[in-house]
Amino acid sequence: MSKTTLLGVYKSGTQAAAAMTAVREKQLGVVDAYSPTADAAILGARPRPASAVRLFTLLGGIIGCVIGVTFPAYTMTTWPLIVGGKPPLSFPPLVIIGFELMMLGAALSGFVGFLVMSRLPRLQEGSPTDRRFTDDMFGVLVTCATENHAEVLVCLERSGASEIIDGG
Repeated sequence: MSKTTLLGVYKSGTQAAAAMTAVREKQLGVVDAYSPTADAAILGARPRPASAVRLFTLLGGIIGCVIGVTFPAYTMTTWPLIVGGKPPLSFPPLVIIGFELMMLGAALSGFVGFLVMSRLPRLQEGSPTDRRFTDDMFGVLVTCATENHAEVLVCLERSGASEIIDGG
């Protein structure tokens, strides 16, 4: 199954949001939006899946806490240093080191998760965009199967596209 792209150019965000909604409701293809500014209509038309960055942060925090407790505990039991009759494996220092490494692991893995989920850095050229999307126009890029090409074209025209560029 081969794919094709259609890029609809709109004068308002409301028209672009209508095109996004129409294509998504009919499940005709994958929709991307381009906007010169944040637009409430376009943001409302986008799906809101739960971010996986929070899982990166959780796992990083858990791994950091485990490392922060096990390494000092291993050190305390391997090379015991008995001072003033205190037990060789003391819990309060482990809590402090575990907490610090939990915060460090959560912060670093959250940052890495953000980069991974944002697909940054972009090492290859991006999608076909138009310079007008940085000035005053809105764009809707639909990647669909060639069988749905005509139906997507109709959806973009009905939503008020001022121009439709066929990407092939």
